[in-house]
Amino acid sequence: MNRNASSPEKKRRMKLSDAAAYLGTSAAKLSRLVSSGELSYSVDPLDRRRKLVSVADLDQLKKQSLLAREAD
Repeated sequence: MNRNASSPEKKRRMKLSDAAAYLGTSAAKLSRLVSSGELSYSVDPLDRRRKLVSVADLDQLKKQSLLAREAD
């Protein structure tokens, strides 16, 4: 996923636990996707320990997951 896009959608971000709820999965699963490089993140400027993911990337991931389920 492109980490350098500058669209307004790319600027909307959420922390991993909120992203997990948004996708209906676990924070551990999203953490694995971040660690493997499949999902890009930025560091929260207010808390350097917290990773933020783009809502646009989450929507793309959700769309890919739905397509993968339909192919089965």
